[in-house]
Parts: sequence; structure tokens; C-alpha cells
Amino acid sequence: MNTSTLIDAVIAYSDNVSASDGDNAGRRLRILQLAQEVGEEVWNFREWPFSYKRGTLAIAASAVETAMPTDFMELGRHGGIFDNNTKLPYDEIPFQELQMLREGSNTTFPEQIYSIFGSTSSGSLQYKAIQTLAVASSRTLRLIYRYLFPTLVDQTNTGELSYVPSQYHNTVLLAGIQWRSRKSKNEAKDWESAYRRGLAQMVARELPQKTMVQRFPRAVNNW
Repeated sequence: MNTSTLIDAVIAYSDNVSASDGDNAGRRLRILQLAQEVGEEVWNFREWPFSYKRGTLAIAASAVETAMPTDFMELGRHGGIFDNNTKLPYDEIPFQELQMLREGSNTTFPEQIYSIFGSTSSGSLQYKAIQTLAVASSRTLRLIYRYLFPTLVDQTNTGELSYVPSQYHNTVLLAGIQWRSRKSKNEAKDWESAYRRGLAQMVARELPQKTMVQRFPRAVNNW
């Protein structure tokens, strides 16, 4: 299912307005906004395994910072920053502590530390890195992180909904949009119940409670 067919399904469940209807464009725009709201709500509801991805961070020689990917949301419990060669993780420290280490004179400190702080002029988060004076060459770091839910577009040739597994498109996304769009109608409670059941099933399947160590997100192949 893509965003356009999702909107078609919402309309079909309600009043099945024809595409030639004068208010069709406005109706689709309203449903698109509801779809965005529900998608972001579901995405942020839990730390879903499929919300992780990996990338790289390139730090130039003698530089102390580089920008995070524009879709960066958070590192999460399963994410992190790793040395590309040794595969060892970097340790996060508070930015204030990082600043003290940078400004201190005659001070030695570990290379593999970082802090996430601030933003660029375009609004993307910044990655602040500390390097010892002995490290003058550029380096590449591995990044595993949770990314932002995409901006939905009412088109058939886009794949934003592929960010969420297809088995939840009808039981969670569609039900959530129907509930949001019908809050003033009698059937709103039925759609709300369906939405909450869908979320519960999603949690049970994607985040099972086990006695062993929690599995690493299946969507990420670390190395």
C-alpha cells in the first residue's frame, strides 16, 4: 500500500466520494494530514526494530565535528557510534564535559568519545567529536540510529509507507486515520478500538518480552 491508496481506502470507508467531486482535493489533503499525524504517532509510540538504520559519519582531518544525517532522530537503546576500523563503540559524554576537555591545556583524553549537541543553520543535529592532538588524519565512523518518519505525499509512485511493515497498514495506520477522521461520529469508538488492538498486536510481534537478552533490531545488519 502507498499513501495514495491509503487515502483512497479511507474515503471508500466513509462516503466514497468520486474523484470528480468538487471537494475531493480538499478532502484528500485533510486525510493526508491525518495520515502524517497517525504515522508519526505510531513511529514514536515504541522503539520499533524497523525504525533503525545505519550510516557513516566522515570527520575531516583536525576537525572536531560533523553533521548528523538529516533524518536522524536518536541513537536509541540499540544504536551507537563505532570506529570503522576497530568496530569499537564510542562513548557519549555530556557536551559540557566535552567542552572542558577541549579547552583544557596539557590534557590528554580518550579519542573515542563524542557528544550530540546543537544544530546546523539548516536545523539538522550536529555530532561533536573530540580527537587527540596526535590524530591529524580524517576518519570515518559507523552510525546506527533511529530515523524520522518520512513526510507523506499523495502519490502512487512513492514508498514512504514502506517504512512501516505492510502487515500494519490496514490494522494500525488505516484504523488510526479512520478514528481521527470520525471523532464526532458514532462509529469513532469502533475505529479507536481497532486502532488500539492493532497497536497492541504490533507491540506483541515487534517487541516480544523474552527472558534472554533483547534481540538486536532485525532491520539492521551491524557489520
